[in-house]
Amino acid sequence: MASLQKLSGAEFERRWIELMIKHHEGAIDAAVLEVRDGRNGEAVHLANEIVDAQQAEIDTMKGLAP
Repeated sequence: MASLQKLSGAEFERRWIELMIKHHEGAIDAAVLEVRDGRNGEAVHLANEIVDAQQAEIDTMKGLAP
């Protein structure tokens, strides 16, 4: 986060997108574990929704990268 404070304009946008993609990828990794190992049907369902939503946002952010 400290690296963002030093940036502005296109550099800020580019770094913000990079960080958010990594953040979303981490959420997907965690959700995949729940899908694979989870026992609570509602939690597994939510994890599947998280995978879909986070991947869609990653795809959008990749299209926004300056």
